[in-house]
Amino acid sequence: MAPWPVSSIWFCSFLIFKARGILPSSLKGYMAGIRYGQVLEGYNWTLSSDVRVRAVLRWIRRRYPAKRQRKKVAVSISLLRSIFPLLTGWPDASVMSYPDILFVTASLLGVLAFLRGGEFLVYPGSSRPLLRFCDIDVRMVGGRPAVIVSITQPKTRWWLDEVSVPCFANPTDASFCPLRWWVALGSRRPPAAVAAFSCADSSPLARDMLVSRTAALMAEAKIAFVDEVGSPMPVCAASWRAGGVRSAIDAGVSEAVIMAFGRWKSLAWHHYLLHSTHDLFSAALAMSACRVPLAPRHSGLVVGVCDTIGSFVEDVAAVVLQVAEVQSVVSASSAIIAAPSRPVRKRTRPARFLH
Repeated sequence: MAPWPVSSIWFCSFLIFKARGILPSSLKGYMAGIRYGQVLEGYNWTLSSDVRVRAVLRWIRRRYPAKRQRKKVAVSISLLRSIFPLLTGWPDASVMSYPDILFVTASLLGVLAFLRGGEFLVYPGSSRPLLRFCDIDVRMVGGRPAVIVSITQPKTRWWLDEVSVPCFANPTDASFCPLRWWVALGSRRPPAAVAAFSCADSSPLARDMLVSRTAALMAEAKIAFVDEVGSPMPVCAASWRAGGVRSAIDAGVSEAVIMAFGRWKSLAWHHYLLHSTHDLFSAALAMSACRVPLAPRHSGLVVGVCDTIGSFVEDVAAVVLQVAEVQSVVSASSAIIAAPSRPVRKRTRPARFLH
């Protein structure tokens, strides 16, 4: 057989065959590879909107269902307020150790700046540019001091060289002021460190290190999150970005401001809004306690009348009598109108003959 161009039947057969050994979510990579190869051979790709391919993909997802994706813990400001007091010397930065200051600063900026895991943490296989110390600056924004985090080529705006995110200073709560902790981190960071968040040996802060430290403090504080079916929710690299969304929702921030802070152009931020069992339990209690008075419903005539003075219910028999009187009057009027006053003569036309 000639491989190019790929026919619809052969392409669907290939998808069904590969679905027997790989996950349905991995089929997109194979489909993209075949399309790329056909385009390189000089043929147009005409299967993007093919009805048969769409039906086969739907059958594959039904025949080989995927496992439910585990939800992640949202490291929100409320959670940080529960675990930060467990640090030795909190909230006095002068007596706290450098690893604890690093943990507090990275957690605060990660939540307040809605940072993705790859934007401020390093891990094997990450292709994101390293967030350097020079990428974070302190300056006045609208007359207010703020920590400006400059993200190089963000994921959803890769055509821009950088996008700046402000983290304003907190004048009412110094213990959770990002400017205060960033200054404390900068005064004690290793001189040879290049990354914005560097450990004591000048190495960049790793994802596993921040995740494990957060999970350990949560276990020490006896805080655990489970999803709607009771499965434990782990801490992952996206937990700080999800925590920013959770903190904004808890504070009553509008969707437009959330999208501006998180650099979203669509409603994709809803994927970071995770509902725990506490949310579902609160909603269930609110639904059970809801008492809304219902208006009585009857079949047939409407007997309830509401006016400006108040509402009252008329007697059903009176309404029926009124309706009967109206119907009798209407029937009599119709009979009078229909009765002719004089006989109507039928007019005839003369016969016409065709000659």
